[in-house]
Amino acid sequence: MKNGFNVSGVSEMVHEFKAKPREAQLDFSAQASWREDRYDLTIQTLNAGTIRIPRDFGLEVRPFNEVINDIPTPQELLILALGSCVLVTYVQGCSARGITLTSLEVHSEGLVPSGEGTFGQKATGLKLKVDIDCEGAPEAIKEIAQFAGCFSPNHRTFVEDNNPSVELSIKDGSSRSFLGELNPEAPTSRKQESPTGGLHPVIAKSIWRYGLQIDSRLESESPFPPNSHSTKGQKPVHKLKVDQPKQLGGIDLAPNPQEYLLAAMAGELAANFVRLARREGLNIKSVSVNGSGRLDLRGILNVAPVPVKMHNLRFHLEVVSDASQEILKRIAGDALSDATSFATISQANEIAVSVKMGGKPLLEFTSNMRHVEMFLTNMREKMRKAQEEKEKSAAPETVPFYKRVFPFGKLKGMKQGAQ
Repeated sequence: MKNGFNVSGVSEMVHEFKAKPREAQLDFSAQASWREDRYDLTIQTLNAGTIRIPRDFGLEVRPFNEVINDIPTPQELLILALGSCVLVTYVQGCSARGITLTSLEVHSEGLVPSGEGTFGQKATGLKLKVDIDCEGAPEAIKEIAQFAGCFSPNHRTFVEDNNPSVELSIKDGSSRSFLGELNPEAPTSRKQESPTGGLHPVIAKSIWRYGLQIDSRLESESPFPPNSHSTKGQKPVHKLKVDQPKQLGGIDLAPNPQEYLLAAMAGELAANFVRLARREGLNIKSVSVNGSGRLDLRGILNVAPVPVKMHNLRFHLEVVSDASQEILKRIAGDALSDATSFATISQANEIAVSVKMGGKPLLEFTSNMRHVEMFLTNMREKMRKAQEEKEKSAAPETVPFYKRVFPFGKLKGMKQGAQ
């Protein structure tokens, strides 16, 4: 154990994943539902290979154009999913190298659009601000920062293109009457409206506690006036926890970063549909969105050429209403087109990364797929040279197996062998 993380358990996982690749595939799911003016998010069962892991977490969300203290927005959860996942990768990387952490914070930031004519634009100005205090050498932390951009799954989801699928079903209260795929690119006259909103900052502060447990504070400067549930003059601050299932090194305290990502996308799609349906005065009985996505741990552990990012992103929007199918289909398409989370995840993004160590600036770079590919190419070249040196010297292996297979430990081991 190091920093509360079971590093030696990684080697056992790698052995199993090489023999049984299916066991490395994690299928996450989350549901957003609306009924009687309440939006609820539920984290559902996680399928880890052939094992079903119960996940029983729920939280309430609010639309971005409503200000209610203690209730976050889907857009805030989206930014949280980015920063908290990167923090987890730092903990794993430091632990694999034997570096003792004193403190670690990752602040993820983004500019989120709001208002008619700006809904549906992707989040911009994405930033990751890392502040770490530890016993490690500065060069080691620099390498971990680079690795985080390559092997943090949510980070890779943000910097790569994605194609989430969305299916719509409409029920009249008794039976399904329509089932089909949504097309977010379909033009509507509503899209020609002039923007009435702008870009507003959302900040998620993820603070490491121990192991893979994280405390998060969500802050946003909303352009909308507070309602009766808000404290006038105060910026809404929402506190959430992040953790992992026990099977993944956590203690089942809270949803993990991938589940927050799915919840953000499902929650925003549901909220958008209700907002647009209300504007047209439709009678909507209920709305629910089921989201799912896959993570392959072999990619994160760098032991197989499989995606590191979340993939197989699928969403099912179900509407119970007696309104016209054509109207409901149009509103569903507009709701998807309006979703900032879908627009952000569907396109490759750049993220400005800055790292402080002991309160002093250490590293700054722009993370994007070009940067990721360059770093991975350099890493492979170092691996090749290290292997050649190892074969020439025929020195006995002294690096623990788990540090050779875990990506952060792997580079350290190769450098030791190359000296």
